[in-house]
Amino acid sequence: WQVWCEPSARVVHYEHKSSGNQSTWLVVEFHRSVYRYYCKHHARGVRAPLRIVAAVGLIARTGLILLSRSLHRSTRRPERT
Repeated sequence: WQVWCEPSARVVHYEHKSSGNQSTWLVVEFHRSVYRYYCKHHARGVRAPLRIVAAVGLIARTGLILLSRSLHRSTRRPERT
């Protein structure tokens, strides 16, 4: 393997474009992954009790995102053909 570096290269990331309209599973798995990362790198030792705060916050955020999507879908106008 060789590693090449191109200093003039530019990467642009458009959120949610690769997965399109994310499924419920993707939203849940994303937040589970964030929690695992937080526990592994930021909630050790003295800060371990903060895991419960992180869990509650991420569960609430997940629920709000899913609720928002559900409400958005139900209030969307039918597309014209």
